[in-house]
Amino acid sequence: MKPLNLLLLSLAIFTIVSCYDEILNFEQSNSGQKLKQIAYRSLDKQDHFIRNYFYDDYGEISEITNGDGLLIEKFTYNSMDNVIRDVFFQYSELSTTKETTIISYDKNDKISNLFTSYIIYSSNDSILLERFTNHKIIHGPNSITRVSDDLMNSKVEFSLTDELITGIKVYRDGELDNDISFKYDTNKNCISGIGTFKNYLHDTIDTIEFSVIYGDEEKISILNSFFDY
Repeated sequence: MKPLNLLLLSLAIFTIVSCYDEILNFEQSNSGQKLKQIAYRSLDKQDHFIRNYFYDDYGEISEITNGDGLLIEKFTYNSMDNVIRDVFFQYSELSTTKETTIISYDKNDKISNLFTSYIIYSSNDSILLERFTNHKIIHGPNSITRVSDDLMNSKVEFSLTDELITGIKVYRDGELDNDISFKYDTNKNCISGIGTFKNYLHDTIDTIEFSVIYGDEEKISILNSFFDY
């Protein structure tokens, strides 16, 4: 599928809220041109989790599992290699959360709408919580905006330069919560980012800043390795 569509899809689903105080190291293992595994470790070595990537016969990512082999995310594509369904799972001892997103496209093959169902199941598969959200996608000359009918009336604005996302602003109930900008090198790899975001865990406005260093065999940026499959 087109890089911008998948990048938009991933960022549209992903809520930029930090639940960690630790800074995470990033490791990636590549086989050929395909990302196979990402391992995250906190600096104090207390936090460690793994994501494994699997591909279909057409080279598209089909499933993501955790270190225990449990399914974390599953993708379905249309004939144009665009994701039309994304199912995300979270597990705990007492429940399983299933978040399903249905993606629609306009006549220009751009994402026009996202419909998300969020369901929490108990250990005996009864439904504990069920919620539905619709996201309208608006395309501008150098921007994409996602407007949601969720409880906080969320709006996300993506600033674009040459189909690269150079800025993200997240509004909730009309207030700016997150404002992050990104820089890229001449090969369109993300090299740095800086901004602010609202940390709901501690009710603070925090600053995030990162830079990316590439080795000889790792030319794909951290951001693009997640979204530009």
